[in-house]
Amino acid sequence: MGSNHKQVWVKVNAPVDEGVADLVEALNMFPALMTTESSQGDEQSPAWVYFSFGREHWQELAEFTLGHLGPCLSDKLGDQVRVSICVTNSGVPQGELLVRPGAVSDTVDALRALARSGRSSSMSPSSNGMAAPATSTIDMVDPPIPAS
Repeated sequence: MGSNHKQVWVKVNAPVDEGVADLVEALNMFPALMTTESSQGDEQSPAWVYFSFGREHWQELAEFTLGHLGPCLSDKLGDQVRVSICVTNSGVPQGELLVRPGAVSDTVDALRALARSGRSSSMSPSSNGMAAPATSTIDMVDPPIPAS
């Protein structure tokens, strides 16, 4: 059921796995990011969070995920995290953050610092109110994630 009413962003409380709650909360510190699904994983499997970013344009998601979030987390955490973009079965692009077992706390700290610094040099607001990505390149190597 569609609506012609103007939509606005709000952060919504939702139940998530206890072991990934701080990770979801840290990601939601980025104003235009909306987490959509998550799991804390286990001793053998990574924690993961799916998210969207911006106003449903894949370019905004790509700029934020590959131009800012991925390079910054890679610099701080190396192969403890993997950031990527995938397309759902319904054709919607979404970001994916995978965190190796034991690395959630360090990832939360890095995300919080990144979100706070985003209000300054590495991710300053652009004229449209969205976060502008940092100018850097990324050479992401998929860390070996154990099969479940």
